[in-house]
Amino acid sequence: MHLLTYLQTQHHLPRRKITDLIKQKKILINNFPVESFKTPLNENDKITLPDWTIIIYSLTDKKDSQQILLFNKPIGYAISKSDPHNPTIYQLLPKEYQHRYYIGRLDKDSRGLVLLTPDPTLVHEYEHPSKQITKTYLVTLNTSLTEQQIKKAKSWVLSPNDSWKQELLKLQDITKKDLEKSNCYQIILSEGKKRHIRRVISALWAKVIDLQRIREGNFELWNLPEWKRKLQKIT
Repeated sequence: MHLLTYLQTQHHLPRRKITDLIKQKKILINNFPVESFKTPLNENDKITLPDWTIIIYSLTDKKDSQQILLFNKPIGYAISKSDPHNPTIYQLLPKEYQHRYYIGRLDKDSRGLVLLTPDPTLVHEYEHPSKQITKTYLVTLNTSLTEQQIKKAKSWVLSPNDSWKQELLKLQDITKKDLEKSNCYQIILSEGKKRHIRRVISALWAKVIDLQRIREGNFELWNLPEWKRKLQKIT
């Protein structure tokens, strides 16, 4: 399938819009500018559009069922089809993506990578505990953690859940990042309970200031911009 056909049929982009973006060198395949809308697509190509998203293209008999849409969620939006108290990510998505299912959750106060697919069976396969899919986060705290606190976080900590019952939680890994933010840590999870990281950090007598998911399984956030309402205009 050629790029033009793919973007027109699967993502409803008009030919003129696609042509203009190619002339401006704003459509990339595997990080290289596209020269022609007749460019053929290959298995697992990464297609980047300006201020939009990265699409993992997969050749399959199920048409677009194995495509994964990468979405950079901003703070303040719930990952849910409907929420009586908060706006949801589906209020940001163009109408052609309203039928997509999300893989994994990210609370409204957190930001970063969310995966979307039209195939519900893929959600089940990806989220099943036996898969042990790792997720990586950059987390800024209000204070630095001691070596003892880090060691405890990677073993087990006792933390309350929403019903105030206590349960044991742990982080697969936590390492301090050498960034300008001295209290920034990279955290890896192989499981994901509700508000998992925030509850572990709270049990260590610290507080999460910012939480961003940057990787989920084989999918990375790269330099994907945060999704905004104006992005709907591309259609």
